[in-house]
Parts: sequence; structure tokens; C-alpha cells
Amino acid sequence: MGDSNAAHYIGIIGAFSKNANFTFKNLEHSSCPPVLVESLEFVEIKRIDKCRKSLKKIKNIIYNYDVIIMASAWAEYNARSNRFIPSIFETIETLRKNGKVIIILGTVPYVKGYDRVCKEKSIGIPSIICDGNKKYKLDEEIVAINKILKDYTLDKENVRYFDIVENLCSNGYCSAYTNTGTPLYRDSSHLSLAGSWMIGEEITKNISGVPHQFEQLSR
Repeated sequence: MGDSNAAHYIGIIGAFSKNANFTFKNLEHSSCPPVLVESLEFVEIKRIDKCRKSLKKIKNIIYNYDVIIMASAWAEYNARSNRFIPSIFETIETLRKNGKVIIILGTVPYVKGYDRVCKEKSIGIPSIICDGNKKYKLDEEIVAINKILKDYTLDKENVRYFDIVENLCSNGYCSAYTNTGTPLYRDSSHLSLAGSWMIGEEITKNISGVPHQFEQLSR
């Protein structure tokens, strides 16, 4: 449940579902946050009508599911309005009171300046230098918003937090590529579908299963 940040987690969750034998459905609308409140002042004005229509559809089906996985461009909405985080927490409490388990997915590190097709461009323009080993500084804004979300879950029953920062970053710097130079990102703030699957499969391989936040979903 969420915006395009929910969509780019599909491969990761897909790898977990394959390993743990559970199914899931992606309820995503680009640029629309995963809230169940009517006030949408944190949404771009041009998208409010579409987000309200999407919200109406979400409300009609969301309670059919026992586990709700939420992802969003948390920091972007929060920068537009200080009502965003309270609205997220209000949504989570509403779901929790209805017996749902909620898993919050943290923001994936941004890789500002990243160009997925750099190698292709360099074929025609040899002066372009593509560095598959380049490291991108972990954005403090991402660290801060992920901490807010994680801290919120610490004393909440049936609310969990998960992110992949440690899988992509070390000592405050992150990579947009695998160890063999394969791109993981679609753009500076979204994983590619193939990259998302690769990360998910690497996680399940490294821990011989799925992260504990997802174990309950196993059949």
C-alpha cells in the first residue's frame, strides 16, 4: 500500500514471498501516500483529486487483508506538511485497532546524480565517464525520517519496521550497483524491478530465509 515507493519494493517482497510461500497484492498509486484520512495537504495540488479517488478504492478493500505493508516517499510528503507523519500514525492506529498487522518499509537511499544508462550513453560519447564503483552519501533526511518511523514501531504491538539501508550502504555511503557492476536503480530515488528482485534474493540467501518482520506471513 503506497505510492511508487511501494512499487519499487515489489521485487524484494516478491523474493520474500517466494521463499516463505505467501502471496501479496500491490495497491499503489503514484504520488499518493498510504493514508486513510481525508485531508491531503501533503499531496501536490494537481494530484489531490486522483489521490482522493484512489483513497476511496483503497478504503473499500484494505480491510480484506490481515497484513498491510506500507511504503512511501515519506520525507517528501513530510517536507510539504507537518500533518503528514501524524496522518500516517493515525492511519496505522486505525488499521491496528481493526486487527491488522502493519509493516512499514523505510525509504530506500537516494543516489543523486545516478544515471542508469550511463554506459549506453558513453558508447556514443566516449568523454562520458561511468563509475560503477561510485559511492553516494547517505542523505541525512532519509536517515531522519526512517528513524522516526522505526522508533514509532518499537512500542507498538503488531507494527513492524523494515528497510534495506544496510544492504546498500556502509559507513554512510551507498552503492547503486551490485558487486559486479549491475545497476540496481531505475532512477535516483527508485530501484528497478530487476534490482529489487536481486536485493530480495540476496537477503534471503544471506539469512537462509526471510527477515523476522515477514516470518508471520509464511504458510
